[in-house]
Amino acid sequence: MAAEQAAESWLDEREPREPRWQPRPYEPSPCDQCPNVARCARERLACAAFLAFVRRSHGTCWQSAPRVPAREFFVRSAAA
Repeated sequence: MAAEQAAESWLDEREPREPRWQPRPYEPSPCDQCPNVARCARERLACAAFLAFVRRSHGTCWQSAPRVPAREFFVRSAAA
């Protein structure tokens, strides 16, 4: 019993470890405020802004891209 308590107290005195996985801060998505989000999900469509976002383009690149959904962009984003 005393050995178990000593082991537990040793565990409490260790320095806390850094977590191995750190979540990334929230990245805004082109779909966050888009009026076509339901249609794109239903019909499997995507726009140029979503394609740029999936390819990890700079934020200003996808923010200025047009949001005209098309099947072609959905297929290209799946291949990215």
